[in-house]
Amino acid sequence: LAAACTFSATRRPLEAASGGLAGYAEIPSSAPPPSRAIYTTPVPTREGTLKVREFAFFCEDQALAGLPEGFPPLQRKVMWTILQLNYGEPQNHFEINTSAGRRQIELGLHFEGVVEQNDTWAFRLSERACELMAALGPGWELEEWTASWRRLHRVFKFTKLTADLGREVGAELGKAIQVLGPILLEGSRAPAAVAAVR
Repeated sequence: LAAACTFSATRRPLEAASGGLAGYAEIPSSAPPPSRAIYTTPVPTREGTLKVREFAFFCEDQALAGLPEGFPPLQRKVMWTILQLNYGEPQNHFEINTSAGRRQIELGLHFEGVVEQNDTWAFRLSERACELMAALGPGWELEEWTASWRRLHRVFKFTKLTADLGREVGAELGKAIQVLGPILLEGSRAPAAVAAVR
């Protein structure tokens, strides 16, 4: 890839890349999210901020509300303050992870399956770096996150979890789903190992 078309990396770059809350309807965490937003009016605290879990759901609803009619629905998994959306393969998912302690929101497409498949997904994304960077915009990084997990993600710093920030993160999630979702769907059959596609 040309230097202008590579994802930046904050850690080790990949070689290929050089519950019931007020205002919510009860949805089982394994159920697919609704096809349209069900929570568009946040309920801020007296300080004008949202609770962490409430913020994640608000971002999700903003993202889903912006998807085109008929866009393939995602399945939802919630682990307290971490929200994941997937197309039937939970190891490959979009994620919002809000850390109040670090004052940051991590938004990304995560590959948390076996290392060979994760590397293949990362390689596929790196091959389309120019196209994806143009569609996603600045701030996205393709990262070898752990010894086996990979992710294409971006980070938002914050001082307060406000509705405006939720709209910004939700819009970015919606864009990521529209840009990267079709890639997940077209490659949802078990990808070949990286060695086989190089």
